[in-house]
Amino acid sequence: QGPLWIEPRACLWRPPAGAAAAARGMEAAFEELRIHALAAQTIVLGPKAAADKLPVARPEQNRDLAVVAFYAFVFFAFNWGMRLGVLHPVCQHVLRMDRSKVMRCAQSIMEAIFYGGFTLLGALVVPYQPWVWPSQDWWLGFASGTHSDMRADLRLYYIAYLGRYLQMSASIKMEP
Repeated sequence: QGPLWIEPRACLWRPPAGAAAAARGMEAAFEELRIHALAAQTIVLGPKAAADKLPVARPEQNRDLAVVAFYAFVFFAFNWGMRLGVLHPVCQHVLRMDRSKVMRCAQSIMEAIFYGGFTLLGALVVPYQPWVWPSQDWWLGFASGTHSDMRADLRLYYIAYLGRYLQMSASIKMEP
């Protein structure tokens, strides 16, 4: 029982009808991010056999879009934080570049970091998927739809890459 002065039936406010669905969607997105963290830890630190035990799931539009938006925000903050907070001062004061070269240099370094990072992530993830080789496995489950089942490490790779491209499309609009 609650305090005596609160009457449960007297509450006139009710949450909006979509609020519960939105809350469930956010819970699913946070759970997916937790699974991505586990997948990243497993592929970087764990034995390759441990990746076979990662959870498998099909794409879920609302959950995955929320996770893509999260990654886009994180990558955007990382990109511009590094460019403005670290690379611009280093290029300008240490390398003594003029302003136009500083901006291009910082952009090029961040592109190298992003492309290099995702190349490394892809090299850690994709070759170890069960369907990669032999090539006849590429089409297993296509007719039944089970080909869309993805292990957590592959979902991490694809969803993070989508977030990276969403971030990049916003960043391009901000370039001078």
